[in-house]
Order: sequence, then C-alpha cells, then structure tokens
Amino acid sequence: MWSCDIDSQKGIDNGFSRSKKVTATMLQEGRRLAQNRCGTCHVFPEPDLLDKNSWEHYVLPTMGYRLGLYHRDPSLANGIRRDFIEKGLAGELVEQANIFPKTTTISPADFGKIIDYYLTLAPAKPLRETEKRIILPELPQFKTHFPNLPYRPAQVTLVKIDTAARNIYLGLLRPNSLLRLDATGKLLQTLPLLSAASDYLVKPAGNYALNIGSFFPSDAPAGNLSFYPEGQIQPKVLLKNLQRPVQVQLTHIKNKHQYDFLICEFGNQTGSLNWYEWQPGNTYARHILKKAPGAVRAYVQDLNHDNRPDVIALMAQGNEGIFIFYNLGEGQFREEQVLQFSPAMGSSYFELIDFNHDGHPDILYTAGDNADFTPVYKRYHGIRLFLNNGQNQFNQAYFFPQSGSYKATAADFDQDGDLDIASIAFFARFAQTPQESFVYLENQGNFKFKAATFRGSHRGRWLTLDKGDIDGDNDTDLILGSFVLPTQLATPEQNSKWATESPALVILENKIR
Repeated sequence: MWSCDIDSQKGIDNGFSRSKKVTATMLQEGRRLAQNRCGTCHVFPEPDLLDKNSWEHYVLPTMGYRLGLYHRDPSLANGIRRDFIEKGLAGELVEQANIFPKTTTISPADFGKIIDYYLTLAPAKPLRETEKRIILPELPQFKTHFPNLPYRPAQVTLVKIDTAARNIYLGLLRPNSLLRLDATGKLLQTLPLLSAASDYLVKPAGNYALNIGSFFPSDAPAGNLSFYPEGQIQPKVLLKNLQRPVQVQLTHIKNKHQYDFLICEFGNQTGSLNWYEWQPGNTYARHILKKAPGAVRAYVQDLNHDNRPDVIALMAQGNEGIFIFYNLGEGQFREEQVLQFSPAMGSSYFELIDFNHDGHPDILYTAGDNADFTPVYKRYHGIRLFLNNGQNQFNQAYFFPQSGSYKATAADFDQDGDLDIASIAFFARFAQTPQESFVYLENQGNFKFKAATFRGSHRGRWLTLDKGDIDGDNDTDLILGSFVLPTQLATPEQNSKWATESPALVILENKIR
C-alpha cells in the first residue's frame, strides 16, 4: 500500500518501438544490456515475471525514465519528466538523488534492444501457479464480530491491540484520528491526529503516534512522531520531517540507559531506514542505516550473539530483500543482504520469529504489493517461510500462494504446541477468489498446513492486521482493519458494496479456550 496509488496508473507510450524482426543474436545482446543495467541495482528480472502488456506499457517506460530516456522525440522529454516529479521539497529530494537523470545514460538504440528482448520473450498472459490450494470456507475456531462503527467508506490505516488494558486502537485516514475501542469494538475515545497513523506504541508513561504525513505515494518529508503523556490529548512532537514513516520502535541501540527510535521511512522514490539517538536536551540525532526507499519493517535484536543490538529490516522498493545491519559498536554498522528478491516481487511485510523452536529467529515473509502498475496476476505472490540455519543464512522451507498477500503473523492460535499463520491480502483476486483476502493456515506438522477463511471475509478489503489476547481468556485473537478503495481486482458490485457497507474492522475472537 505504501508503494503507489491504487489502480490509478495508465499505460505509457514514450515513442520507443520494437524492431520488426528480432534475431537470436539480438535477443542475446538485449539480455546482456538488461543484465548490465538492471543487475547493478537489483536482481535481474526474467521476462516471464510479467505479461507482455505490463512490460510494454508500464515497466519498460519507467525503466527508461531512470536511464534518462523520456521520449524518442527530445522535444517532448522535458515535459514528460516534469509531469511525474512532485512540486516543492519532495521534488527537490528526488532531484538531489538523481532518480530521473536529465541526460541519458543509455543510447536509444541500446534501450530498443532491451525492449526487443523483453517483449519477444514475455508471455502474452501472466503465467499461472502450478499447484492449486484449497481454502475451506469456514473457520469454527474463531467467532466473528463486526462492530457497528459509522465510518463509510472505511479507511483504516492501523489496528493495534493493547492486551494490558484490553483496548483496540484504530487509525483512520478520514478523518485523521485514532479511535480507542473496548474489547467488543465499542468506541471509548477519539483522538485527533496530525495525519493518518501508521504505527502506535502503548507505553506506561504515555503513547507514541507515528503520523505518516502523506498516506499516498510522496517523497514529501511531512511525517512526524508524537508523544502523548499519560492522560493527555495534546501531543509533543518529538521528530519532524519524516518521509512517509510506517513503523517505529522504541529501543536501545547505542546506550542501554537511553531510548532511541528506529524508524522505517518508506518514502516513495527516496526514503531511508534511520535510527534517532537521544541527545541531552531531549533532542535526537539522525543516523542513516540505509538510504533507499521502501523500508517496511525492522527489528532490533542481537543476531550474532556479541551483546550488541543488531537491526534486521525488509526493503520493498527496487532492490527488495532482507538486510541485516550488524552493530560494530559506537554507532557503526555493517550491512549484509541475506535475502534478495526480484523487483517485481511486491514485498509487503515480514515477521521475525523462531518458527521451528530451534533457538534461531526465522523469517515469515509476504509478497503481494500489486499497486505499482496494473494489478495483474503474479504467481509468486504469497506467504513464505525462511528458516535460519544458525548462521543467519535463510532458506525457504514453505510457500503458500496468496494473490496480493499483504501481512502474515504467526502464533500458536490452536494451542497445540506449534505455530499457525494468519494472513491478509489487500490485493486478492476478489472477483475470482475472494476467500484469499484472509487465510488461516493451521499447522499440521512437517510444513503442511490446512487453509481456511471465516464467513464474511469478503465484506472488507483488509489492509491491517494485529494479534493479541483482547478478551483476557489466554488465547490469541485477531483484529482486521478495512481500507476501501476501488480496484480492478473486484467487480463493480463488490466495489460499490465496500464503499457503502464495509465494516471498519472485524474481531476474530479465538474460542479455543
């Protein structure tokens, strides 16, 4: 959701056309050029990752922009370039980063060879998965509750469970506000926010609200982190000028006696993963761990057992993958990419959890962001589990196809001693398989899972998910928040019904106990 406006982009015609006849030698040369250009920034994308239409009208023209080619006709180039660079400071940041160079870095002839390569070998239609998965239509372990909240269309940006107080926090885009609900979904309090909430930390001395600034794609540094002292509704702004921040952690990185902040600033064309060090006078010094857009989620944990807190993070734009930043002491870090994904993957979330109980943290990962261009079917979308071999090397042990998979979380929901998985899909194929929008994977052992969904899962377009014991009965419940935007993935009837009837959230009350 942080990557791009939903279903809003139109095909691009930049005047670069294919050769009339493409030979094997030309294909070989086109591949070599593409590898040289693409492979320096991210994994080389094979032609069969996308269909011919997506390559021709969306991906290849965008690639041309990043190489300084805006149109075969030079007289049109400057106008095209100006059209997609934001005004103001956001555009200045993109210009400073030289994302879209003013002069070409590749000849039109060589770019034409790259076009020939992809459009000759790309499939006419997206390739399908080889194995079909059955999702059972009911989930008796959970009782569903749809609280009657008067927000239409529902546009929930955050759900957070406070297990200690048995409260639910709900962030709304319109109006920019945070709702505090009881365990049944009854409204207790409304807190106005500076912008939509992307994260919220509940602490004894007070709560921290991360305000995203611009919910939709932008490079504007308009986000902030605010602190609400216990019992107060007037915030103290701790950090300003954040680039679309989506996650915050209160942690100790350099000094165990002072709290620092680790913040994923997703941005759009630009962004960064930063930690903010506490300074005397209650100010914070910014330290950049990685200067790149797409920071989605990060954890602070000693991963190499040297008694220093390391950082592990998912980056979801361009060079998608999992990165570890090993703490060298004195605020210095060494970066290592431990998982690398295709730029078409659509990385959306990850959870660091010891899935097989061997004492080493594993990675539960989802790929399903389908907002950059037309939302075509992508067979590689879904839920993946990567196991740690004890040396922070991760190998895939399980994959469950789920179109548009957006967030997955693991817990022993049925209390049988192993971990199950719950996952939402913001870009599910709603018209064909609406049951994909929420999937519960019950662990059967030996990496076999039984998939099911709850009755009524089609009623919302689930963007947010949290787990926790909301009712105090010692099992793990689930909360899902709906964010309604029209999408080509749904029928007109589905889009219309969501706009007028979608609940803001659903509570899945675990009845195992």
